[in-house]
Order: sequence, then structure tokens, then C-alpha cells
Amino acid sequence: MPVKNIAFIVKYFPTVSETFIVNQINGLIDAGFKVSLYAYQKVDTFIVHESLKKYNLLSNVVYFVKPPVSKLSRLITFLNWTIQNLFKIKWRLFFKSLNVFKHGKDAYTLKLFFEAQWFLTSYDFEIIHAHFGMNGNRIAYLKAYGIIPEQVKLITTFHGYDLVPDKLNMYKEEYNYLFKEAAAFTVNTPYLEGLLQKVNNYQKPCDILPVGLDTTFFRRKTIKNNTEYFDIVFCGKLITLKGPDLAIGILN
Repeated sequence: MPVKNIAFIVKYFPTVSETFIVNQINGLIDAGFKVSLYAYQKVDTFIVHESLKKYNLLSNVVYFVKPPVSKLSRLITFLNWTIQNLFKIKWRLFFKSLNVFKHGKDAYTLKLFFEAQWFLTSYDFEIIHAHFGMNGNRIAYLKAYGIIPEQVKLITTFHGYDLVPDKLNMYKEEYNYLFKEAAAFTVNTPYLEGLLQKVNNYQKPCDILPVGLDTTFFRRKTIKNNTEYFDIVFCGKLITLKGPDLAIGILN
């Protein structure tokens, strides 16, 4: 049976610097898939990219209810969520997330409940696509605890800042849930694939999926007649990982 329903998991939404995620969602919807969008944090921005308006994604994103630090406030938030979703809750999973005998501190501090909140009510997706390794690891944690069933496959895309070269030893431990529970990974370059292979202890499948360019959006308006010189555009944060200093040296 072909996959039809996909859940996207992102950290922030909306962000003007991650239009590649929105374009991917729009492309899947164009192809006939149903896409559900979940974000851990809402971003208040005055700049709204046109691609967000195509399928009204801003109105359809489901945001994470963050657990308060105060134990009393956390309990009140938990009770409010339960009352609001009373007729949609999957009670078996709900009580599973609160099983202190099996899950100990993760249950009685309500950590597992809050992490699982998106999956304790009805959903019908067959694939979860998490963008960035840290978000995928949070979902993998839920699969390891049996909140997300085995038949729902987890795919995680690494983008770069979630696989920094000098932190590879740390990632082996930090992404342990992810490497064990994910069905597959995607990366945007062969270089990133090489880094992932060094830390992916379970050697799950990985595909290179470059960030594409919408050629209908970017069109040349005028023909460049003077070809004696050419222009190079650097697009990225001015941080060491992006290598702007290397670019200057290479051009020189």
C-alpha cells in the first residue's frame, strides 16, 4: 500500500532561513500526499515567505506545549491538555506515558507525557520526517518507549549544524535513540554523508538529497553582456562551519 500521509517535525516555525523545508512540504502536497506539520517552537516574524501561503501552512501547524519548570504549573498544564483533548486521547498510550513502574522518572516528572503529546491523540500518518538530528532523536525516544508504533517509519534529515565535525564522538551517544530507531536518513551533500557514516553505529540507509532550486521562482531578467567578469554569491551564516573565510582564500 503506497504511503499517503506524512508528518513533518521541525524545531522552529516559521523561519525565513528554512524555506527548503516549506518547499519540500509544498512539493509533497502537490504530488498528492497529506502532510501534517508539527513544530517545537513558534517563531514570531514579520517576514512571511510567499511559499507559506500556498497551502496555508501557518494555520495548520501544531505547536508543542512546553512543560513549565514549576511542578504545580506542569501539573495544571497537563490537566488542561487532558481536558481539552478528552475525546481524542488514545487512552492506552496516555496511561503508558504515565507508567512510573516501567518508565520511572520519565513518567512521574511528566517528561514522557509532554514529549509524546502529539502522538497521544488520533493520527493517521505512516511516515514521520524529522528535520535536523536533535529533533529526530526526540521522536526516536518515543519509538524506543513504544509510544510510536513500529509500523510508523522515522526518517531524519541532517543539514549540517547537527553534525559538526569536531563533535562526532559526542553524537554517537547523543543520537543513540535516533541511530537505533530510525528507518533511514537523508543528507544534502556527500561530505555530510561521510560524517554520518562515522557516527551511525547501526548503519541505517542514507540517501543524498540536495536542496533543490525552484527555477520558476528564480528567473534571469536581463542577459549579462559583459562576460569578462563573473559574480559569485555566498549564501549562509558568517560562521566558521560555513567557511566564508575559506571561500575568500579559494577565490584569491
